[in-house]
Amino acid sequence: MASKLLISDVSVAQGRIPRDRRFQTKVWARVRQPGRAGLTARVSNISRTGCLLECMAALDTDLPLTLKIENSVLLSGTIVWSRVGASGCQFDHRLDDQVLTQLVWPVQSRDIQK
Repeated sequence: MASKLLISDVSVAQGRIPRDRRFQTKVWARVRQPGRAGLTARVSNISRTGCLLECMAALDTDLPLTLKIENSVLLSGTIVWSRVGASGCQFDHRLDDQVLTQLVWPVQSRDIQK
């Protein structure tokens, strides 16, 4: 009996690490980095390992940051790329199911009701 080859198996076999699923969000976060004033950014997508932040300023790469999302979820991470208008954040720890659901579900439930 032949086994099915999954796309993730091919990615690993080719030396690429498969990306975590991204979820579209419409939540706001307060962003803080050492030596900088805090700013507000929109979290436009999120995965278990990181998020895309939209803000008017380019954030400093390779510096730690804290995100306080919707005044309730506190996360830590590092900006891995940045340009004016958007920055990629990698979280220090993978998000668990409860936190990811808390951040994503309200957006998905609004989309379903449309």
